[in-house]
Amino acid sequence: MSSAAESAAGAEILKLLMQGYSSSSGVHTETILGAAAALAGESALLAAEDDIPDKGWVMSEKAAQLIYDAPTSSDKTIWTLIRIVLHNQKVEANLPDPADVAKRVAAAVGGSPFPPLSISQEHYPHEWSPNACPNYRLQINDIAERHGLDRTGKAMAMGFVIGFLLAKSKEALDTEVAATLVLEVMIGVSHMIPLTKPV
Repeated sequence: MSSAAESAAGAEILKLLMQGYSSSSGVHTETILGAAAALAGESALLAAEDDIPDKGWVMSEKAAQLIYDAPTSSDKTIWTLIRIVLHNQKVEANLPDPADVAKRVAAAVGGSPFPPLSISQEHYPHEWSPNACPNYRLQINDIAERHGLDRTGKAMAMGFVIGFLLAKSKEALDTEVAATLVLEVMIGVSHMIPLTKPV
């Protein structure tokens, strides 16, 4: 599926999340970033694995490859798309190394709170980010289907969403901090069994 379809779906998903996370005081940047990252992590897991256990944790090399660790340099990843959007929007920042984040997150699997956040507490989302998955999963599935995206395409569309959000929020939040939050939540949720309802 083309990047054009993924980008168009991403724009529609972005609008959905902006409406969903809007309040009288506006949109809290870290909360919507965490939500988008959680949805991306779950989308990568569901695209990568057909047989997900009912309980416990998931250690999926295929999900990691979709998120950041492509087998070849020509393969698309969610992280690649995020970086492309930031480059196109002329956002320059020292971005974290996803492999380093992945090691830190993997070491925290089974612990609490999860996903682990290394950013300052003042930048924590206002909700537990994985709750976005049961809250928005079906609507995002509908958007992806309308744009002809398969499960991998839906995951890539979430990369566009995150890239757009990071570019949009560069004045409100340091991009390195924002990208760290995104990676920690996205990779963390890719280790979690999909939630059936918010907790």
